[in-house]
Amino acid sequence: MTKILVAEDSASSRMLLVRELGKWDYEVVEAKDGLEALEKLRDSSINLAIIDWMMPGLDGPSVCEKLQSRGRFIYAILLTGRSEASDLVHALEKGASDYIVKPFDGDYLHARIRVGERMVRLQQQIVQMQKLESMGRLASGVAHEINTPVQFVGDNVNFILETFEELEPLLKAMGAHFGEGSPDTLSPESMAELKAAVSAADIEYIVEEIPTSIRQSIEGVGRIAKIVASMKEFCHPSSEDMEPVDLNAAIETTMTVSRSEWKYIADIETDLDEGLPAVTCYVDAINQSVLNLIVNAAHAIKDSFAGTERRRGLITIKTTYCDSDIEIRIGDNGTGIDEETCARIFEPFFTTKAVGVGTGQGLAQVHSTITEKHSGSVKVESEVGRGTTFVLRFPVKPAQD
Repeated sequence: MTKILVAEDSASSRMLLVRELGKWDYEVVEAKDGLEALEKLRDSSINLAIIDWMMPGLDGPSVCEKLQSRGRFIYAILLTGRSEASDLVHALEKGASDYIVKPFDGDYLHARIRVGERMVRLQQQIVQMQKLESMGRLASGVAHEINTPVQFVGDNVNFILETFEELEPLLKAMGAHFGEGSPDTLSPESMAELKAAVSAADIEYIVEEIPTSIRQSIEGVGRIAKIVASMKEFCHPSSEDMEPVDLNAAIETTMTVSRSEWKYIADIETDLDEGLPAVTCYVDAINQSVLNLIVNAAHAIKDSFAGTERRRGLITIKTTYCDSDIEIRIGDNGTGIDEETCARIFEPFFTTKAVGVGTGQGLAQVHSTITEKHSGSVKVESEVGRGTTFVLRFPVKPAQD
């Protein structure tokens, strides 16, 4: 069932809208003014709103403008008595998705809401496509990450097999001749055959190399298991509700699955607060946010290589527990971001990358996840030519707890 916010300061008009929406089985959330509308639209399950233009404190276009700055998509339909083209253009420029001029027909309102529902579904599909795009890019890198240990495990297993084949004549000779009695009673012919088998097997070399091969194989299998477990944890859909998680472990998981994105470009230094308590959050959304910021950091460092002899950069990840909040700082020493771009980077679909390279949804997702889903804040600290740090801060537990 679609949940719709109705923001209208007139009680009678609001009641009329609620009654109309009830006919079509919509779930309605009411707000008496613009400020209350903004607060109730923090509910991430509301993606469609009907907002009166004229309201005390904060009018409809201002509400739309503030919603747009949050970086989360809300299909906002303005109700207005104005019909001048300049007024309607102003409302759309402020961030309104649609408008309906009063007085309106109920069927027409329903038709505009259905358009909004289609647009919301389309936007959700775009977000899902972005996630699938990330997973597709990661899958290629993870396959490469797994292939490296698989190769040396395979090489070591082949070496052990070849070594066993070299030992086989010795083992067979020992089995055959020691059955005759103790070494002191073996015939000269048996002793000669055993000495020849020992010489051919190169026992000293085998004793030195086999343990190394086994240890390397165990290490390789461990690496594969870690990558697979991290990918499974990262991709596994979490509960629709918030749940307590080990945030440091979640960040390390994301670092593992994204390794192919940064390992040739940068080193990652971590400073993860060991005193971090369990954090109640939407872990899949947090993982996606951290992934987006790590990938962006790697790209910024790569871009800074152009025309220089520099070959590696540095990504830093720090977690801190302070004042009942969690702070995550993800920084890089890449290209940096100018002030004009900083002011727009959280807008949906805004990107500085070439056409076809980025969707412009990554940082919008980060902003929406932290500010909307976790009632937190996102700050950017950047200097052109020196690098950028994103600071994510949100409560350890949601306010209602």
